[in-house]
Parts: sequence; C-alpha cells; structure tokens
Amino acid sequence: MPPTNVDVSSTQVEALLERLRKEPVGSEGSTDQIMKVIFDYIINVPEDPLGGAYHWFCQLADNVTQEAATFLIRLFAYDSQRVDDWKARMKKMIFSCCDCVRALQEAKRTSQQTCVYLYTLVKHHL
Repeated sequence: MPPTNVDVSSTQVEALLERLRKEPVGSEGSTDQIMKVIFDYIINVPEDPLGGAYHWFCQLADNVTQEAATFLIRLFAYDSQRVDDWKARMKKMIFSCCDCVRALQEAKRTSQQTCVYLYTLVKHHL
C-alpha cells in the first residue's frame, strides 16, 4: 500500500533507490537528505484499513515500500527523535504481521550480502 499525504511520490523514491543501487553513497556522502526522503515516504505508509497493521516487508506492501523499508534498516545505527518514531512504527509492524517479520529477516540477510559484495567490488577496483 503506497503512502498517503506525502510530498514524495513512489516513482521518485523508486528512482532514488535505483540510483543508490548503481551508485551507493557512503557515510561521508549526503546521506541525511537521502534518508529523509526515504524516511518521509515510509513513515507515511498507512495502516491496513482492515487490520490496523503496517506492512513494510510482506506481500501486502508494494515493491517500493519493501525496498524503502529495507534501505532504512540502517536507521538502527542512528539516534534521533525521528529514528525513535521509525523504531516505534517498526515495532508496531513487527508485533502485528508475522509475514513482515519473516521478510524483514530475509531483507537483513540480503542487504548485508549486497553491502559486502559492493565493499569487495570497490576495494578490489581502487
């Protein structure tokens, strides 16, 4: 389910995530603005009207939401009020959808593999 009441469209977030896959930005890059765009998108994903649950990772979430949520897993390394808001929303999602929990675990595994692959690729080509 795509977000509502947000200035950023799913098309914009999808294009941003695609660009980041091709040209990853390290911690020294302008990650704050990138994170804000993706954060604003994911935090505005509405609850499922039938069950009141948030779906970021399971089959009930659209592809852009799943990719944005996977990208934002790195927020666990940050500390701010907005990150606390994200963690609270993540907690609610985890407690309400078993399929999201399974998909979150898979997303952590695959994103870790992607990061290790990109690190190895960059290290051997520099």
